[in-house]
Amino acid sequence: MTNRLSATVGRIVKPKGIKRRWLARSITVTFAIVIVGVLAYAFAISRYYYSGMQVSLVMKARTATDFFANYSTRTYTEYYQSAYLYTERFDDRDKLELQFIGPGGRIEASTYGITAGSSPDSP
Repeated sequence: MTNRLSATVGRIVKPKGIKRRWLARSITVTFAIVIVGVLAYAFAISRYYYSGMQVSLVMKARTATDFFANYSTRTYTEYYQSAYLYTERFDDRDKLELQFIGPGGRIEASTYGITAGSSPDSP
């Protein structure tokens, strides 16, 4: 009895009988299909929210650039004052950093108070 028990400890127990094998395979296939479905759903939801956030950020950037391109670019002083006021009143300043970068690639104004004249860390 002891020899039989020790011989079966290391082996994988396979279901015996056609009914048990069919049941095991059906459960395995069903489980695999459910996993693939859940992964596909999670991927679709993440793409939906990512594209929504991207569109929202692009629209905010376009609104700001259109405002500065059309209304406040008469002189550099007006531009700088408008940029500074815009960063001070920026609604999402606790969630998003807004930087105004000049033609030389230097920061003009920032919502996080980054020193003007420094280069941004992002590309």
